[in-house]
Amino acid sequence: MIYEHLPRAYTEIDDVIAKSERNPQRAAALARARGRIAVKLNESGPPVTLDSLRLFGILTLLILLCC
Repeated sequence: MIYEHLPRAYTEIDDVIAKSERNPQRAAALARARGRIAVKLNESGPPVTLDSLRLFGILTLLILLCC
């Protein structure tokens, strides 16, 4: 959804990830998740595209929220 004005509680994804990377346990979980995603992207066959990298960011966020 595109907002004309951002919601009051809006947080940039970069800020969410940076906060998680300051926590050693979450940073380790992120590193493992990125590794798994990188393997899957590499196995998928088609070359890595900007869209797949955006998906990588979305998947990283989902993993963060599940940890």
